[in-house]
Amino acid sequence: MRVDATILFDIEAFDAPLMPKGNHVSHGDTTVEDLTDTANALGTIALNRYEGMKAAQYLEDEFDVPAIIGPTPIGIRNTDTLC
Repeated sequence: MRVDATILFDIEAFDAPLMPKGNHVSHGDTTVEDLTDTANALGTIALNRYEGMKAAQYLEDEFDVPAIIGPTPIGIRNTDTLC
């Protein structure tokens, strides 16, 4: 799709120092600067309303970044809702 995006996972590389041998599931591409720059995003899609809703709502309220907050796309109903 060639979309410039910042994707935030539950566990990122900056969390890895909390684990003695690093975190084998961290994705490692998101930096603190990337997080700061989310205030300049064209929009936010939160794929899990419980973990992502607060961040998406904050960006919308504080920086006018439009937010789509939906259920996790697992199962037919939730996947259809996202689409």
